[in-house]
Amino acid sequence: MFSLLVIGCVFVYSASFYGAQLVYGDPYFFLKKQIFGVAVGLVCYVLFSLLNYNILQKIKWPVTVFAMILLGMVFVPKIGVTNYGATRWINLGVITFQPSEIAKFAVILTFADWIHRFSKKQICFKKNQKKIPVVLHQDNREYTESGKLFCQLLLHGI
Repeated sequence: MFSLLVIGCVFVYSASFYGAQLVYGDPYFFLKKQIFGVAVGLVCYVLFSLLNYNILQKIKWPVTVFAMILLGMVFVPKIGVTNYGATRWINLGVITFQPSEIAKFAVILTFADWIHRFSKKQICFKKNQKKIPVVLHQDNREYTESGKLFCQLLLHGI
């Protein structure tokens, strides 16, 4: 895992040092942001590894409601930020963030709870056939990221 973090930082620096120097006057501008993100991610990783996972099942609905409220706040003037014609960010003054990231966490919690509750009741089409969860998608040509995640969680939940 550590090597992926280092390689990611090297790639960010390699791809952005010239543009960061021109725009911000600091060739390390994006590298510093990436390292800050890595540090926050590592702290979250450690904290969640120490957390009793049963608590996550209890906070599933509050996190989902909070994510839905944040997704709606994107459209509130002076809170939602529009970039390149798309309003996807929330401005908190000091930082901006995408509420879809919290919504992804809520989706993971919801799917994991659903798999946990229904893993004993998997679909079986014929007698003596291995029980395999089946996921049907409305549009078979393209899957969304959430759909891919859901399929992965289902397959690992068997």
